[in-house]
This record gives sequence, structure tokens and C-alpha cells, in this order.
Amino acid sequence: MMPSLYIAKKYFFAKRKFQFITIISFLSFIGIAAGVAVLIVVLSIFNGFQSLTKDQFLGFDPHIQIISDDNSFFNVDSNFVNYLKNDKDIKDIQYSINFSGLLLSSQKIKLVQVSTDNKIINKGNIYKDINHVNSINSLPKISIGIDISNELNLRYKDTVTILRLNDLDGLISGNSINSGYLFTVGEIFNSNIKNYDATLTFIDYNNALQIVNPKIGYINQLNIRLINIDNLNRVKLRIKKLLPNHLKIRTWEDLNPVLFSIMRMEKLSTFSILSLIIILSIFNIFISLTMTVVEKRKDISILRSIGYSRNDIYNIFFWLGSLNGLLGTLFGLIIGLGVVMLQINFKIFSLDSHKYILDSLPLQVNYSEIIFIAIFSIILSSIASLYPSYKASNSDIHKWLRSE
Repeated sequence: MMPSLYIAKKYFFAKRKFQFITIISFLSFIGIAAGVAVLIVVLSIFNGFQSLTKDQFLGFDPHIQIISDDNSFFNVDSNFVNYLKNDKDIKDIQYSINFSGLLLSSQKIKLVQVSTDNKIINKGNIYKDINHVNSINSLPKISIGIDISNELNLRYKDTVTILRLNDLDGLISGNSINSGYLFTVGEIFNSNIKNYDATLTFIDYNNALQIVNPKIGYINQLNIRLINIDNLNRVKLRIKKLLPNHLKIRTWEDLNPVLFSIMRMEKLSTFSILSLIIILSIFNIFISLTMTVVEKRKDISILRSIGYSRNDIYNIFFWLGSLNGLLGTLFGLIIGLGVVMLQINFKIFSLDSHKYILDSLPLQVNYSEIIFIAIFSIILSSIASLYPSYKASNSDIHKWLRSE
């Protein structure tokens, strides 16, 4: 062990002449440990909820979506589609028709978004299927959100009508009896995403073709799902290079920009606020180390007299301050990770599953964030040690020896 580190360790655990210095050092140690632990737990909670939200949205939104610049119908080149089918990262490609329509039930009417992306209807972890059928009483099936069901008082097997927006004139003029397309409610889903449950409906692709009647082979969305969502940006760049000029590409994050921007901002704000705990504790290291330099001035003089250089003295007090930050950070990591692992494995913070979609508080560990927190804490501790160490190494030892 280096002599400077050995002496710093002795000073760190030694009994102080002034108890006030011991108290400040202890408070800085506890503050750093508490700050690191709280940061780990809180950021893990954010990660848990972000992961949950991500899974919910990925149950509805395609990973990658290709549309036209003006959201009109377009024809997809077969060579381009074959390229996508041969891409090892792509799991599924689906032609889709999406449009805004009016959903009529008895005397009630509601503006809804109609989609044909039936791949997502089979996601049982997102939907609560009441019944799953292809058709009822020879009428085609429609799947609606739980909020639509409640607002229009619709139940399984009820008959509804879908109108295109440009059919609204016929409804107003009283000719709606010849307008619209009849469907039977075959499925009611509950995604726990308010906007989706209140606006989304799903019908068969062929039924949508009859309603909007585009040109043969034309669609207004090409939806792509990947085998591994972590490869999203890489696949997006590959597709973008081959994309025709009249088409544009967007990811599932582009479909929900406001939500995830707010979540990132909340996470950053929380980190900034909780970091103040560590920063205040680092300030205590500065104070306690400065007072330790004064307390140990006789020791510094003796060490200089027996041949220790200014650099050796600097290293002793630098290590002394850094040890406080290092041990506090290590202790905080143990506590924070311990709480997170206990929650993940034993669900010590439970939730009422009748009120919430989860039975416990969701936590997810992001090890890159934990490494950043540890480095952040240790670097700040080291910075706080610089000035007191410099003052110790440049002290007037002759003046101190005379004063003794």
C-alpha cells in the first residue's frame, strides 16, 4: 500500500481531537450514501414505469411505420417489400388502412380512429378480450375500446354503424339509412391507455377497403415490427436509405413524442433535485477536510521534516477526502441496489391490483445509470478534496513548528 494512502486510512478511522470534525465527516458519509441510494431507487422506479409504458404502447403502435408525406394512399414497390421481408431484424410487415370515422349506436355518435392492424388485437397482455370471434350474425366484427363501450353504452353483440366523415352530410340530411357500414361488437379491449381506449377501433382489412375504396393495391400505412426493439435505430437507418422520396418513416417514439419527452424531462429534473443531497454532503467533506488540515498541522510538519514532499502531503489529504466519498458511494450502492432487488424479487411494496394494472411497484435497474451515479459522486468528492489538499501541501511548516 502507498504510504500516503496508508496514512490517509489511519486518519480516516482515527479518533479526532475535535469531535465536531468527526460529526461533520460522519454526516457527509451518511449524506452521500443516502443520496446515492435514493437516486438509484427513484431512477429505478422511473425506469420501471417507462418500461411498462413502453410495453403498453408497443402493444398498439408498430415499431416502424411508413406513410406518405401528405398521409394519402400510396402503392408500395414490390422490390422494397421483398427487401424488408429478407431483413433478419424484421419480424412482421403488414399493409394497413387507417382512417377517421363516425361510430353510430342508437342515438349516439362518436368520432373514432379505425385501424386494420389486427396483429395487435391478439396481444393478450394488453387487451382483455370479452369474446373473440370473426363474425356474428353474418356481420363483420369490430373491436372497440372500453371507454368507447361505456360512452356509447355498447356491449358484446351490439350492432353499430361506421360512417366515413364525408358521409356526415347524408346523416344530417336524414338519408343515413342508406349510408354507413354495419358491424357487430365482437371484442372490447382495455389497454389502460386513456386515449387509445377512448378513440381506437379495429376492423378487418377487407372491410376497410370497402369503406374507403382506395385504388387497387394502395394503402396509407405500412407497419413493421422487429424481432428485437433494441435494433430500432439501426433498422430505421437501413430502411431510410431505400425509401422512395414520396414516403417517410417514423418510429413508435415519433408517434408519442410529447409523452416520452415529458417522461425524460421528469427523470432529468428528479435527478437534478436529488443530486443536491450528494452535493451538500460533498460540501461537508470540504469543511471537515479543511478542519482536519488545521488539526493535523503538527503531523504535517513532522512528515515534512522526515522527508515527505509537498506532493506526498497533498496525496494524503486528497486520499482522505476521496475515501469518504468512495466509502459513502459504496455504502449507498449496496443499500440502493439492495432495496431495488428486494422489490423486484419479493415485491415488498405492493399495490392493490383491483385499482391498478400492477400488483407491485415496478422497478427496473439501468446499470449504466448506476455507474454514472457512482462516478458522479466519487468525482465530486475528489473535487471537494482538491483545495484542502493543496493548502495542506503548501503550508508554512516552520510557522506551525514555532507555534507548537
